[in-house]
Amino acid sequence: MRPFGLFLLLAMTGEIRTDCTELEKLCLADSACTESYKTLENCSINAFTQHKIGPDCGKAALALQFNPLLHCKCYRHMKQEQHCLKIYWTIHPLITQGYFDLENSPYEEIRSDNDTHLAAAVSDSDLAGDGANLCVNVADICNADKKCSKHRTNYVTNCQRVGAGDSCNRNKCHRYLRRFFKKVPQVFTQKILFCPCQDSSCAERRRKTIFPDCSFEEKSKPNCLQLVDTCRLDHVCRARLADFQAYCQFLTTPQTISSCQQNGSCLRSYMRMIGTVMTPNYTGNASMEVSLWCSCKSSGNRQAECEKIFNMFTNNVCLKRAIESQMRINKMLLTDLTSSHIFPQNVPGVSISAILDKENPKEMEHYFEYREASTLNSKMSSSNTGSSLVYCLVLLSMESLKIILA
Repeated sequence: MRPFGLFLLLAMTGEIRTDCTELEKLCLADSACTESYKTLENCSINAFTQHKIGPDCGKAALALQFNPLLHCKCYRHMKQEQHCLKIYWTIHPLITQGYFDLENSPYEEIRSDNDTHLAAAVSDSDLAGDGANLCVNVADICNADKKCSKHRTNYVTNCQRVGAGDSCNRNKCHRYLRRFFKKVPQVFTQKILFCPCQDSSCAERRRKTIFPDCSFEEKSKPNCLQLVDTCRLDHVCRARLADFQAYCQFLTTPQTISSCQQNGSCLRSYMRMIGTVMTPNYTGNASMEVSLWCSCKSSGNRQAECEKIFNMFTNNVCLKRAIESQMRINKMLLTDLTSSHIFPQNVPGVSISAILDKENPKEMEHYFEYREASTLNSKMSSSNTGSSLVYCLVLLSMESLKIILA
């Protein structure tokens, strides 16, 4: 039986995943598939350098139209992610004509999103608070965790400038930023990147989270069209841009906000853009607005296309909704943690990452029970009067917190 005949038989039984690395091996074991695949390797290079493809590319693509390799996918954070993406873009060399045309994401589809209704019932007023610098607090929580502290220290070391005139290795900085967001659990990274602020000093600290002097800004702003061209020459950046476009739909009017169905996936795809040539960041300390470091000057007859690229971060309604929702969740949780003065690392049987993760209800319940019990013991030791009432109020408080964080 030919290799792909065997694959199709196994795929029907669900015994083989359709990732590109596995399918490439099967293709290279078949002479006809190998010939078409090698042709497409050259086509994918010419598609960018010459912005055109030859007739042999079309024939090679046609020869693979019924081949499982043409429908392969990659998996986020897989060990051979870069190699997998190289395979995917090799067999998809027919780049779109427009700069903003949506490319299919090379990653497997996210079928469910637990964060779809992220803080949907919370109003804008919930972002107002007592002025506490929660960005400092969440950094302290990260430093208390070995993995978070290690990878944060690594990117800080490689991204910061010691003096005003000092240069930095931008590529190295980006690499360590990508590693931080890959290795550290999202319960930390989302709290660090989307910490809620009520004053400019806190917002400035949030803006400097990724050390924008090195990772974000340049001496002059490149044209956004040029930025996308550079991104699409890199397999990883091109893949993450396609993923971002898939999960952060570019909607510009409030009337279409109901179409933003995947807040969590949108945030994750946004975070994965950090550490690429299209790294986004907060624009200042006066708002939650984010942007690319590019402009649309000298765009000629492609001004409209350029503005679409710029606005897919700056004026993206779905992205704005996702960021605001995450900040509301973070404010509720972080405010409670810091006001209780009982941090997760001091609670037996509870990890920091678990308490920060609203999807770990058992450990969160244990944390709140421990915290409230400690508070109750303190109150009862100082006065026995009204202890029954205090106990009832504690139980009500615990149930309210569970509902908020559910």
